[in-house]
Formats: sequence, structure tokens, C-alpha cells
Amino acid sequence: MFGRPSLRELIAEMREESKRRDRERKEEFERVMEESERRTEETREYNREILLRNEKVYTSVIAQLEENTAKVHSSTEETRAQTQALLRLIDRMDQAGGAAAA
Repeated sequence: MFGRPSLRELIAEMREESKRRDRERKEEFERVMEESERRTEETREYNREILLRNEKVYTSVIAQLEENTAKVHSSTEETRAQTQALLRLIDRMDQAGGAAAA
């Protein structure tokens, strides 16, 4: 009939085309999933490295803070002791009738 394909042939071609598209979609989906898994693993590795670096930095910062805190406490105690010593000297000067009494 006029060189046109029959309805059966058209349906068979459509089925084959549909199968071909399904295979292509499946292959594309698998490729995208593999790429996604690869990127996810790279991100995990990157995050592990960053966390390790942060841990090292924070450990160092905490140690430095503890050292500085100890220095501040020591300086505070020393300042208090010197203040008390000066106040005792001033009290003695007042009692002895020194220059402060005049």
C-alpha cells in the first residue's frame, strides 16, 4: 500500500525506540549515580581532612589559652601580693609618724 509501513511495523518501531530510550536513560542514570557517589566520597574525604586540621589547631589553641590563663592567674596573685605589701608599708609609715603624718 503506497510504500508506507503497516501499523504493526510502526508499533514495533515505536517499541524498539522506547526500549532504546529506556536503555539510554538507564545508562545516563547509572552514570549520574556513579558521579554522585564519587563526589560524595570526595566530599567525605575533604571533610575528614578539614576536621583533622581543625582538631590540631584547636588543640594548640586550647593549650595556649590554658597557658595564658595560668600566666594571668599568676600575675593577678603577684599583683595582689605587691598591693598588700605596699598597703602594709603605708600603714607602717602612718603609725611611725613618718613623712605621711607630717
